[in-house]
Formats: sequence, structure tokens, C-alpha cells
Amino acid sequence: MLSVKDLTLEESIYINSPISRIWTIFTQLESWPTWNSICTDSHWLGEQEWKDQGRFIFNLEMGSFKIPFTVKVAEYSYHQKIAWESNKISITGRREFIFEKVDSSTTLVTDKKLFSSSFLPIKLFYPTWVIKNMSKQWLDNLKSYAENQEAHYCN
Repeated sequence: MLSVKDLTLEESIYINSPISRIWTIFTQLESWPTWNSICTDSHWLGEQEWKDQGRFIFNLEMGSFKIPFTVKVAEYSYHQKIAWESNKISITGRREFIFEKVDSSTTLVTDKKLFSSSFLPIKLFYPTWVIKNMSKQWLDNLKSYAENQEAHYCN
């Protein structure tokens, strides 16, 4: 059972593009700032890439602030799921992107965030509306970029 020290947020979107194209776009970490308006930088630390314990840094723009995140890969299942974890200010976060093939030209992508703290009441003070808006924007950006590439690819 989750307490006020735990928080889970989830957003999903249907993208009119095959799962293979979505996967290719998403797994090219260094290109995130190209299509993701809230991500200002992203790069690997070392050569692990999407392997277990691989580490990377990305910066997210939150209002007028750029917040750096250093994370480690927690899970990688080809064409299915990518998850990473981080710790910041005594809060442990896990972010999962889940990719589901709906049909040959449609993919459901879910962005799920799980936060926990051993002593901070996250549910009471965490800016959930900001985090939900950022997740929605991230998914909208992915959809727009993938569908634009799909239209370009088909023409």
C-alpha cells in the first residue's frame, strides 16, 4: 500500500507510427533535444548505453530552470520497456517508458513515474501538476516528431 511518502504518476499517448520507429527515435539518447522541447541536453556517461546500470545525464527545463538528472538504467526490454532510476534530495525516482504495439502502424507509449522517500511526505508537497504537464509534453513531442517522420517517410 502506498503512503504519503510514495507517489505514482502516469501518462499515455497513442502514436500513429510503428513501434520500431518509435523505439529507434527514443533509444537515440543524444537526439532527445532535437525532438523534445523540455530536454536541453542528454548524453551517456561511459559506454554502457542501454545496458543494465548504464548511466546518463539529461537536463530538463522546468519553467525558467534547467534541472540536471544523472540516472542509471534499471531495465531495458527491446521494443517493450526502458526504465531508469535516480536519487535527489532524499527522493528515489524511477521512470518507465512502456511501448505497446497496438497494430502495425500504431504504438501506445506510457510514461510512468514512481517516487518514494523514507521520510518526506511526497504526496503532500511534490508539484504533481508540473510533473504531469512535463510528461504530457514529452509524450506530445515524441508523437509529433514520430508522426511527422512517418508522413515524411511515406511521401
